[in-house]
Amino acid sequence: MLPDDQDTQPLVAENQAVFVDLFQQYLTTGVQSGQIPADKDLKAIALILFTQYNGLRVITKATPEIPHVEAAIHALLQLLD
Repeated sequence: MLPDDQDTQPLVAENQAVFVDLFQQYLTTGVQSGQIPADKDLKAIALILFTQYNGLRVITKATPEIPHVEAAIHALLQLLD
């Protein structure tokens, strides 16, 4: 439906903005506590987390194989090392 659905598009954009901001706040807290290196691009990682979060929600509905999901999450978290 997107990007042509003029009713849905603003809702999706707002949802993305809220989640990316939330992820970025958590990442900033991680940097401040020393758990995440300060040289990381937090905005980019927040966008990746948002994308991965939505992708995992879709994939787990079709193939909820826990080892595959855990492997994907583990790989994603390596961005924070």
